[in-house]
Amino acid sequence: MSIKWIFAILVFMYSFNMFAADIQFDELIEESHQDQMRLAAEIQRHLGIVNEKTLKDRTASAVSLEGFNLARE
Repeated sequence: MSIKWIFAILVFMYSFNMFAADIQFDELIEESHQDQMRLAAEIQRHLGIVNEKTLKDRTASAVSLEGFNLARE
C-alpha cells in the first residue's frame, strides 16, 4: 500500500470520527436543553406558576424566577 492510500484512509477515519463527535455533541446539547426546560418547569410548579397565558403572566414568572435565582446567591 502506498503512502497516499494510507494518508487517504487516515483522513477518512479522522473526518468520520469528527462527524460522529459532532452528532454526539448535538445530542448532548439537546439533552441539556431538555433538562433545563424540565428544571424550569419544576421551579415554576414549586413557585405556584402553572398556566401562563398572557405576556403579563410570563413577565411575572420571569421576575419570580429571577428573584429565586437572586435569593439562592
